Amino acid sequence: MNYFFLAKEHREEEEEEDGVIDVAEVHSCLCFPPRSKMFVAVGGLMGYLKRGSKISVVAGGGSAALFYYVYKELPENPVLASSIGIVGSAALTGMMGSRYLRTRKVVPAGVVSMVSLVMTGAYLHGLIRSS
Repeated sequence: MNYFFLAKEHREEEEEEDGVIDVAEVHSCLCFPPRSKMFVAVGGLMGYLKRGSKISVVAGGGSAALFYYVYKELPENPVLASSIGIVGSAALTGMMGSRYLRTRKVVPAGVVSMVSLVMTGAYLHGLIRSS
């Protein structure tokens, strides 16, 4: 059983007789998204405060809202939430990854692209387990 992605307080799932966990009963709350959505929102705010970039605020706030929705939807509809999370995380990985390749600045582009890449993998893992 891989507990890497499950928050400690959400490890209440029961094993069936054959040792397979019923995914519908698993609380699919990833421990990383609440931190990552705050990270993205604060990053957008910092971009605005430092350089006056309104696009940073809109993109950071929009991404944070999307990931908050995914986080809240995961326990009730894990396939939909994981699918939305994959798309959002992959888009953020692509945008910030290309910015990192262009500027070679680790902060914020490199860090955000790596966190988003990890989250894309986490959502993909959740989608595979839920299907």
